[in-house]
Formats: sequence, C-alpha cells, structure tokens
Amino acid sequence: MSSEEPLLKGESRSPKEASCCEICSHGWLLLAMVFTSTIGGLLFGFDTGVISGAMLQIRAARDPFGGLEEDGLSNFQQEAVVSGAVAGAIVGASLSGWAADYLGRRSTLLASSVLFSAGALVMAFAPSFAVLVLGRLVVGLSVGASSMVVPIYIAEAAPPSIRGQLVLLNNVMVVFGQVSASLVDCALAKVLGGWRWMLGLGAVPALFMMVGLCVLPESPWWLVQQGRKDCALAVLRALRAAEAPTSPSEACPVQAELKSIEEQLQHNQNDELTKLQLLMQILSDARIRSALTLGCTLQLVQQFTGINTLMYYSATILQVSDKSADTENPFDEHAIRSVCLSAGTATAQLVGNLLGLCFVERLGRRVLTLGSLGGVCASLVMLGLAFHPGSESTRLAFGAMVLYLLTFGVGLAPIPWVVNSEIYPMHARSLCCAIAVGVNWAANLLISVTFLDLADSLSTDPTDVKHHPDGVFWLYAMIGATGGLWLCRKMPETKGLSLKQTVALFDVSSDSDAKKAAFAPPI
Repeated sequence: MSSEEPLLKGESRSPKEASCCEICSHGWLLLAMVFTSTIGGLLFGFDTGVISGAMLQIRAARDPFGGLEEDGLSNFQQEAVVSGAVAGAIVGASLSGWAADYLGRRSTLLASSVLFSAGALVMAFAPSFAVLVLGRLVVGLSVGASSMVVPIYIAEAAPPSIRGQLVLLNNVMVVFGQVSASLVDCALAKVLGGWRWMLGLGAVPALFMMVGLCVLPESPWWLVQQGRKDCALAVLRALRAAEAPTSPSEACPVQAELKSIEEQLQHNQNDELTKLQLLMQILSDARIRSALTLGCTLQLVQQFTGINTLMYYSATILQVSDKSADTENPFDEHAIRSVCLSAGTATAQLVGNLLGLCFVERLGRRVLTLGSLGGVCASLVMLGLAFHPGSESTRLAFGAMVLYLLTFGVGLAPIPWVVNSEIYPMHARSLCCAIAVGVNWAANLLISVTFLDLADSLSTDPTDVKHHPDGVFWLYAMIGATGGLWLCRKMPETKGLSLKQTVALFDVSSDSDAKKAAFAPPI
C-alpha cells in the first residue's frame, strides 16, 4: 500500500507509514483548518502560563507601580484572579456543546476568538480589581469553549491515519502558548506595570484566529448533520485532495467517507431530543456510558496529578525552593529569576509534546498515556523529596519540574483530548466532550484553589510549612498511580481506527478480535 492510498475498513497504517511527514502530504485546506483552529490551543496555553509571572507584580502592586489597589491584593483576591479564568472556562465548556451543535464548530471557535480578544483588552486596561476579574472570566469563557471544540473540529476533518497527530498538534500549541507566555513574562518582568502588557498581548493571536476562521469552512460532519451534503462533499474533496483516485475506474474515497458519515448520522438520528433527554439516553446506553467514564477519568487523572499547580504557581514554587518567596517586591532579582526559570520548565513540556506528536501513531494512545503517567508519578516523588526537611535542593526541584513537564507532555497532556475526540458516536459527541471538558476544568479549579492549603496541611515539617510543601506532591503521585492501574484495565487502543470503529470498541456485547487487541496490555 502506498502512503497515498486510502485505508480499507478496519485497516490501520503501519508505524512507518504514520510518520510525522505524512501531515504535510495532505491538502492545504486541512493544514489551514488545523493550524488556524489550534491558535485556540495557543490562547489556552498563553492564558495558563502568563498569569504565573503577572501575579508576582499584581500581588505586590502599589501606586507608584501602577497597581490596582493602594494596599495591594489580599490572598483571597490573588486566588480570585488566578481561578477567575478557570471558573469562566467551566461555563464556556458547558455552553460550547450546545453552541457546537446548533451554531457549528467553526462559528463557535470564531465567537471564542472574539471573546478572548475582548477579555485580554479588558485586563490590560482594567482600572479596578473587579474589572480585572471580569476580564479573567471573559477570557475563561473563550478558552473553555475552544478547549472542547478545537479537538472535535480537527478530528472531524482529519483522515484516520493522522487524526491523533493532528489533534495532538492542538496540545503542542497549548504548550507553545505556555512557553511564549513565560518568555513574555521574563521580558516584561522589570517593566513598570508590565503585567498589563503580559495579560493584554493575548489579543494579538486571537485576532489572527478570528481572521483565519472567517475564510475557513465548517466541519463536514456538521454540514451533513444540517442536511448540506453538497457543501460537505466539496469540503471533503478539498480536505482529501491528496487521496483522489488516479483513474475514473478507482473507487472515490471521498464518496465512501461521505456515505459512512450519512449512515452513522442516520443510525444516531436524535434531532427531536432535548439535551436533557439526550443526556438521559447517554447515561442509559452502556456503550456510551463506558466511553464517557473513560473520557472523564482521563481528564481527572490529568488534573489530579497537579499539572496546573506547576503552571499557575511555577514561579512561586521556584521561589519557595530557594526560600526567597517572602519578598513583596515584584522587581526583586529572585522573583525575576524565578519567572525566567519557569520558561525553561514550560519548554520541557513543549519538547515532550513534540515527542508525543511523532509517536502517537507509532506507539499508540495506551502506551503513551501509561508511560507518561509513570514518569509523572516518579517526578512528583522527586519533587516532594526536593522540599523534604533536610534534603532541600533548588536544583532537584527544578530538575523534577523539568522531568515532570517533559513526561507529562509526551502523553498525559495530549492523549485525554485526542481520545475524547474519538470515542463518542456523532449524536453524543458534542455533549460528551462538553461533559469531559467540564470535568477537566472543574478539577483544574479544585486543584488551583486547594494547592496552597494542601501544601501547608500536608507538610512534613509543621514548624516551617511554607518552605516544605512535600506532602502535597506525594499525594498527587498516589492519585496518579491509582489512575494508572484503572486505565491499564479500561483504556483501549484507538490509533488508526475510523471514528465509527472506535465507538464499536465500547460495545459490551462485542467480543471481536479487534476489541481484544485494543484492550491488550501494552508491551
């Protein structure tokens, strides 16, 4: 089989064929849809990463520093600024399922880019604390919606052989956004009122995303669902330009794909159901319920291993490791060094994502997830040791954070999003993805608002809890190990399968060889 030949039903490409270079062999429209929509991932990452450095200036803000309050921000206000975007993201993720179904995938992403631009500008020019939090909430609505819709938009446009790689590109862009945010924080760390620039610069890529989406088409799946088959066929032909038959006698893969989409939509026709009725049907269907349990568990494990404590509080953690976190001066050399070092830790996750991009279609989703989770648990144990009384080490803390983010980036960062875009039938895809993303953001909020309190209460040195937050990292390691045992039993392999075939893996009445192979222990 040549790399240009379409896959037969039930067939997957060999590891050599599913190479990183295969992405470039497809039509320009597919690449444009992927790279434009994944700017939403970049915005997600930028917002997550930029707040770490900005908070060092905001929390100690005073008037001559152009701060929001003359007395600076209280601990509660600091937590409100950090978690405001997370709270907004929960709402955005919850509403995006409805918007993606009724307005379309592209239209929802377009609205998301408008919201992010508006929120970033509100934060940049915020005259008060309340307006700053309002801007964080608006930005949160945007990233919550895009975090749910971008993987669906890509998965429905991508051919099965590279679907995992293309969805994973969104996570590469998330981490690239985090690295970019860390570099921006470092560059503006000495600038008076630099936090306003840090938070406002996110409007620039959002504007590029807005312009790009204005000229791109909708998902072919959504177009068929709306009865616009001619438009869907035209989009599929442009997306599969590299797979066109070489002679009139050959079967047209685009026509076959369109027919497959129509068959699945007819089989799952539920337009007359309300969202509540559809939810009840999903929960009563063992096949979809099993898939949703897996999707939500992957998102919970991703968050409960503490990723966002290292992103939101990375600069603070590095300050704690050298015991310089007591300063209230945002221009202190230790504070600036911690901000700049956080760019190094974020880069480690970007490297991990690039490795995952190359291996997601070679090794598969199961191997990357379980291997990544093992590395994350080991690095969390090391991070706890770095803060344990008598063994404190800034170098060990930095090294453990780098190892954590590198191994996290390979599998645990991208795979939950990839798998959630693959495992649900069409009629339940938007709602199930919205539920899973809502679970992710709810867990994100829980972790971000409890980290500091858990670090104090679980410290093994009650006389100096501020500088020995070891117990909380060991707790995250235990949660990760428990989740790994569950995933080893319940997570199937979905690489190289069509969206229809991945759904069949959760059919409880099926005992096919394909299903047995999908749940086989990783080697």
